[in-house]
Amino acid sequence: MTTSMNLIKFVRRLNRHPRSILNFFDDAGGFVFNSKYILVKVDGFAASRALYPWCRMSDLGFRAITAAISDVIAKGCRPIVYAISIGVTNNHLIDDIMQGIEEGVRLYGGYVENFDTNFGNDVWVDVFVLAECRVYPVPRSVEADAELILVDRIGSTAIAYIEHYIYGEKPEDESVVERVCRPRAPLSVVDVIEKYRSSIIGSIDISDTFAETLYDLVLASNGKYGIYLDFDPSMIADSNLINYVYEKKRLDVLTGIFISNEEYIPILVVRKQYVEDILNELRDKGFNPYVLGYVTCTTNQVVWRGIKVKKIVWNYAKGRISILNSL
Repeated sequence: MTTSMNLIKFVRRLNRHPRSILNFFDDAGGFVFNSKYILVKVDGFAASRALYPWCRMSDLGFRAITAAISDVIAKGCRPIVYAISIGVTNNHLIDDIMQGIEEGVRLYGGYVENFDTNFGNDVWVDVFVLAECRVYPVPRSVEADAELILVDRIGSTAIAYIEHYIYGEKPEDESVVERVCRPRAPLSVVDVIEKYRSSIIGSIDISDTFAETLYDLVLASNGKYGIYLDFDPSMIADSNLINYVYEKKRLDVLTGIFISNEEYIPILVVRKQYVEDILNELRDKGFNPYVLGYVTCTTNQVVWRGIKVKKIVWNYAKGRISILNSL
């Protein structure tokens, strides 16, 4: 989630629920109601900024559901109901978008209880989710010496980005096309979070770039902590990225990792004595988890093996990746 300073100033004037349990600029909102932990999440996409030209309108609907649910999963919660608002330029697009929404809801569970349509100069989908949490929702948080676990391999989204924005082409690998058109958030991670909640300090999903996600974790500590990364890029890159680098030679694996975006894979911040237990639990669920590194007291820094990581962010105004000169 990229947030402007003007928006931050505005929302700080708004009233919050008296039993709110998450910070305002976390990935979702949470509060206690009738002794239950309730999560609320809203997310949205405009086709002109978020849909690759080879994807279908039904993919836009599916992806909008995944994007909203990804944050719900990272908090350790499960969706109950959805409210959907879509905007179209032509009536004939509604059925296709709704098909994708229906398939997404069927995949992740829950019910659609409200629906709204609009007409305009772009096509968009906004998704509101109400979720229930069996454990206290995991905040976007870090603490010294905790270790970072990437739940599964990433990288296919970097291929799509390079091929489209740099070379003006469609990826040759159909599994890459499927990955960016129909991303799937790992719902079974919620089982792991529920089992090991007391050992998990924080979490965040990769919905912007991987690099930006790491800096967002640092920002959650108000710059008090930093992150030291010690991963082997080939160990967290998916097979598509490895093959692409070998065959096309259009980027290196490490760059591909840091520009990976909208992967919808969680990063868990875990107390070190429980890391192996959680890694084994994730492996039992069919994931390929890996320890990225650990939280340091070096303020406001993300470092990979002694090299400061560039702040590579998703620029929503431009609809593409930018590198910020200052943090």
